[in-house]
Amino acid sequence: MERISLFEIIQEPKVGALGETHIALTKKDACKHFVLDWTKHASKQLSLVVESSVIVDILEIGSSSERNLDITLHDHSQVQWRAVNLVEGKDAHVFFRLDSSASLDYAFADFAKGTETIDMNVDLIGPSASLTCHMAAMSYESDQKSISVSVHHQAPDTYALVSSYGVAQGTGLLKFSGTSHIFHGAPKSKTHQNAKIMVFDPHSVGRANPILKIDENDVEASHSAAVGKVNDEHLFYLCSRGLTPHEAKRLITMGYLNPIIRYFNEKHVQKAIEKAIMGRI
Repeated sequence: MERISLFEIIQEPKVGALGETHIALTKKDACKHFVLDWTKHASKQLSLVVESSVIVDILEIGSSSERNLDITLHDHSQVQWRAVNLVEGKDAHVFFRLDSSASLDYAFADFAKGTETIDMNVDLIGPSASLTCHMAAMSYESDQKSISVSVHHQAPDTYALVSSYGVAQGTGLLKFSGTSHIFHGAPKSKTHQNAKIMVFDPHSVGRANPILKIDENDVEASHSAAVGKVNDEHLFYLCSRGLTPHEAKRLITMGYLNPIIRYFNEKHVQKAIEKAIMGRI
């Protein structure tokens, strides 16, 4: 699959006074596959608009610089957004705005090194707007990672599913948090959060803090959070089969984080994610 750089599409992107890049995807861009590679562009601020009824696929590649994104999906647009950061952890602020019947299918693989704060906000402002979000992350050695996804249901019949899972090792900290808020005036809406963190070492820290705010009747809302250490029986069983404790640990970690790979289509991206996971265990 050949992807088109968002920064090199035929229409020149506009650069604002504050250095942000403005790009609009119109019907001529429908059904195309784009790449948003922060390692190849000086601007770290992007304002992106996907026009009505446009369907696009975007692969975002993170870099060692802080980045800010503001994305609007107009009526009936559909975006598959895949984000991967395997370099160095840096702060990112992401804001999505979805109009009527717009849908966002989002997946994020974060196996970068270092300290970072990822803050993602999704406003479902039109009826029947929907979000599915899957995230996987690892914190190792002295990494301090905080990933937050907040969803605001502002219209009827909106839907959101946010699923996050990760591993904390060494003296690392991994935190998943976020708020699912169904506003008054958004009946028939459904919102769900799931967060799971596996803690491997005595000084590893995992935290999961999902929050529900419900201001309307006739809705569906749920959240679950689980933080716990690796199962000693699993480790013992694998070691009894001839694996060293380190090999057993690698196998369990890979099995726990590997599901995120299926959301990425390109083989070279899948292999890069797998290599990053194995390199950090």
